[in-house]
Amino acid sequence: MGFSALLALISVVFIEVAHLLSPAPALDVLLSFLPGGQAEMVVIAIVAGSDVAFVVTHHLTRLILVILAAPVIGRWLGPK
Repeated sequence: MGFSALLALISVVFIEVAHLLSPAPALDVLLSFLPGGQAEMVVIAIVAGSDVAFVVTHHLTRLILVILAAPVIGRWLGPK
């Protein structure tokens, strides 16, 4: 429970910072950075009337960054 609460708090802080730095509407930023599957976020964006291209681009960028950065950070933080 504590780990989930911590992740939720980090997500909320990150989304708020992204919203303050972005000219995009709050709902688009929220959907772009919420954890979840690509397909689910696209469906929610369509139903909510958000910019689907904005949401998809941010989800794919986040996925690529995580895939590329995780091994580097893992090696950096791993056992010495």
